[in-house]
Amino acid sequence: MKKLLFVFPIVALLAAGCNSSQQSSVQTQNTNHISTSTHPSTKTQLDSPNWKTYNNTSLGFQIKYPPDWTYTNDGSLVVFYPPGGSGYTHFGDFTLGIQSNPKQLDLKTFYQAQDFNPFTQSSSQTDSTINGYSAEKFIGIQANNNFDQYSVDMGSFIIELTDNGQQHESDGLAATMANSITASH
Repeated sequence: MKKLLFVFPIVALLAAGCNSSQQSSVQTQNTNHISTSTHPSTKTQLDSPNWKTYNNTSLGFQIKYPPDWTYTNDGSLVVFYPPGGSGYTHFGDFTLGIQSNPKQLDLKTFYQAQDFNPFTQSSSQTDSTINGYSAEKFIGIQANNNFDQYSVDMGSFIIELTDNGQQHESDGLAATMANSITASH
């Protein structure tokens, strides 16, 4: 009888552990968005309903950015800056670039045909879907500085949102901006 009383709590604990691991595996299978941090200091900023919208009317997409940030657009790159100038002096904190994809290749095939291939030049990749579009998150791309890049396949073009110097990976801002990319109508 004593053996049964000792075995029952262990079996119950194991069952509870299995149940919680099943729940977490279900949660991590959701790939509709790239995960964001819940760091307390950025939670209010990330949940802000007052974010501004950069709208590219010629290509038909938009991306949201923090309300106190600014951007410049030189025709080939959109550069986003925090208040008071740039956090990363030359390129700003984020750059938004566009790659033409007239053959509408998937991301892996597209980048294999390029001189710069983040699939081979990053330390890791995560494939995902952002608002119905195929996407990749590339971590630790080696160049003059390390950077992370979110690539979103919009069909005839690819949006590349780059976190210059990996400044916003831990605060969730990079993923929040990437997850805001949508087609505009």
